[in-house]
Amino acid sequence: MRLPTLRVAWAVTAILCATCSPKAPVETPVVPDPDEPEPRTEEVRMWFSALQLPASVGANEVLVARVSGSNGPDGCYEFDRLESTRENGTVELVGIAVHHLDMYCPLIIPTFEGVEHRISPPFSPGVLRVVARQPDGSYIEGTVSVQSAP
Repeated sequence: MRLPTLRVAWAVTAILCATCSPKAPVETPVVPDPDEPEPRTEEVRMWFSALQLPASVGANEVLVARVSGSNGPDGCYEFDRLESTRENGTVELVGIAVHHLDMYCPLIIPTFEGVEHRISPPFSPGVLRVVARQPDGSYIEGTVSVQSAP
C-alpha cells in the first residue's frame, strides 16, 4: 500500500515543480526618461604622435595617411573622427575626440594607433605636404611625391 502512495506523491511533486519553475527572464527595453538630461559632451582636438605616409601616390589615386596619438588626458575622451582640408598643395589633418563631461573618468590615457584617413584625388604632380595639426597649433608633417597620371 505504501508503494502506490509514494509514486503518487512523486508524480504530484514533479507536476508541481514543472508548473512553478522559474521562467527565463524577459528583457524589457530601456526607455529613456524624458526628464533625464542628455549626457553632456564636447568636441576637443586630439594630439598626434606619429604620421605615416606612402613615399608616393598617383595623381588620381587615393592617398592613405595613418596617424597615431592620444584622445585626451583620461578615459573620458573617446576618438571620434579625423577631418582634412586641402589648400595650395597642403593637406591638413585634425583629430576630433569627444569629451564626456558627466561620467567617472578612468585614469588611463586613451590612445589610437594607425588610424587610416583616406584623402581623395586629384592631386597636382609634385610634392604634396601633409600636416597633422596639434591642439596648440603646432604640427607634425610629412611629404608625398605625387606622380603624373599615365
